[in-house]
Amino acid sequence: MSLRQLELQEQKSTVSSLERVVQQVTKSDQVLSVVQRSLEEQRGRVSSIQLQLQQLSLAFGQDSAHTELAQLRGSLGTLSQQVSIVEGLKERLCVLEGRYLQHSRLLDIHVDQLQRNEERFRELESTSYCGKLIWKIRD
Repeated sequence: MSLRQLELQEQKSTVSSLERVVQQVTKSDQVLSVVQRSLEEQRGRVSSIQLQLQQLSLAFGQDSAHTELAQLRGSLGTLSQQVSIVEGLKERLCVLEGRYLQHSRLLDIHVDQLQRNEERFRELESTSYCGKLIWKIRD
């Protein structure tokens, strides 16, 4: 009886630790979706700034256009850096998503094993060690 309880406690602790991992990976998945949306917004901003830059270079003369062009190129450079940072975060979150899937599969395997062990214990309770069937009357 105590061996069964120890095994069940061990499996329950394994399942609870895997559930915590699944929760962490779920949070990472949510962060990934936020980062992806942010990346799309940043790309839209970069393309609109490039369009504005082209329009401004046509609209202004050479002197003022050069100074504003330099400023716009500087802001475009910072936006490009931000986009590359967001892409790096996206790659990191893709790795976390892979880990999430791996831990989810492991959790499913442990849950299945726990169910099989519980069924085995139910079968063991219905027979004695000498192989004779023991009938239990339950209320």
